[in-house]
Amino acid sequence: MLATVKKLARLSAVYVVGDLITRGAAFLLLPLYTRFLSPDDYGIIAVTAMIGMVLSVLLTFGMAGTILRFYHILPDDIQRRRFYGAVWMFLIIVSGLATLLLVQFGEPLFAMLFRQIPFDPYIRLVLWTTFFNAAFALLPPNLFRAREQAGRYVSFSLLTFAITTGLIIWLVVIQQQGALGMVRAQFGSALLMALVAAAVLVREIRPSFYWGQLRPALVYGIPLIPHFLAHWALGVSDRAILERYVDLGQLGVYSLGYQFGLLYQMVNTSLNNALIPMFSRAATDVREWQMLPRVTTYYVLAIATIGLALVLLAGDVIVLALPPAYHDARTIAPWVVLGYLAMGLYYLPMNTLALIAGKTRSVALVTTTAAAANIGLNLLLIPHWGVMAAALNTALGYAILAGFMFWRAQRFKPFAYEYQRLGKIGLALLGLIVAGQALMQFHPLINLGIGVGLLALLPLALAGLDFWTAEEKRQFVGLSRQFRLEIARKRLWR
Repeated sequence: MLATVKKLARLSAVYVVGDLITRGAAFLLLPLYTRFLSPDDYGIIAVTAMIGMVLSVLLTFGMAGTILRFYHILPDDIQRRRFYGAVWMFLIIVSGLATLLLVQFGEPLFAMLFRQIPFDPYIRLVLWTTFFNAAFALLPPNLFRAREQAGRYVSFSLLTFAITTGLIIWLVVIQQQGALGMVRAQFGSALLMALVAAAVLVREIRPSFYWGQLRPALVYGIPLIPHFLAHWALGVSDRAILERYVDLGQLGVYSLGYQFGLLYQMVNTSLNNALIPMFSRAATDVREWQMLPRVTTYYVLAIATIGLALVLLAGDVIVLALPPAYHDARTIAPWVVLGYLAMGLYYLPMNTLALIAGKTRSVALVTTTAAAANIGLNLLLIPHWGVMAAALNTALGYAILAGFMFWRAQRFKPFAYEYQRLGKIGLALLGLIVAGQALMQFHPLINLGIGVGLLALLPLALAGLDFWTAEEKRQFVGLSRQFRLEIARKRLWR
């Protein structure tokens, strides 16, 4: 167990550090971007990002899940090369034809759906950006995840980030092209990374187009399309509805507050990336299955700690770091973060249902139901309460998703969660959030100090609830002793 936890911790650290360097650095650049992008610009960027997300779901045909699912099922590397080669050729040809049709004939459709965003040049660029990402950039990082090649995964992500950021700084900051510069930068990055991905793939797989190789990929992947569309609905349909009821400036402020949820989602996804291979192996390995309950408790503790930090600190960070035009985002961010905490919890039953039980149709049913509930709430409440309704519905929608997915997964593959320990994490989290709301009523700098202090109390709160096992306490003592010895050794060498 300890060796498994250490391996997962190492992989998680690589994924998290890599993603923090990429997406986290992009987040840290917000104070710079917000001085060259108006709230209206952010509104345009939010809508184009939303369009790109739904197009990505449609143009990838659920193949991201297929790549991860089949890697450990295929018997050898020869079969894997042929299988992924067939997937690649399918994505290039079919998604390419679909993109051409949308570019040629899609303008009336997009004009009907989005009143404030012109087809040329914004949506046309988004269409081609999505094609290059779907047909080329999808396969390499997911293959690296399946192989547990965290270093290669991070290297690919870092290169993507470096190219994208360089182009954004050139077009948005230096050339001052606003939202159009951002969309152009994303297109240029997708084109360049498509060339990099092609260079990687021609060495890693064998391009082919055999129905015998492709059929199982489509049988598994296509039922995931409603699932991914439902995730799109949960994640960004609020902005599609807001676009019809609020101006671009309000939509831009909302989207900036939402960035804190996306930052949190990035960390949760990185942690889950380390868990996915273990869930995949647990489909056939009893020992892996037996270790999962304890591992999932540590995962929940990790995402709860990060979520608590963001809920406590996000509002005051916004006030200190961003121009006054964006300060209203401080009321949006905590609710979005709570929604993505529920999303992080959802990954556990989702992994069980999709990777162990292989029930992709049930996965689609769950996510579609939660998305329908979220869209219904948005249509009902956004016309009256605007962006705050959207933020609250984000938290509620992901809570519905996590609860329904848990129920469905337990029906097909019962999982022995450590319920008492998970409940104690929830109690500690709730208590510290309530304390933060009561105590953090001062200048933002003072509030940040109080928030950090409350965050530091989390281990003590868990100790007061008798969360830690005797084995964990012994390990803490051993690690503490080892740490003190290491410090003493370094002092001696000095």
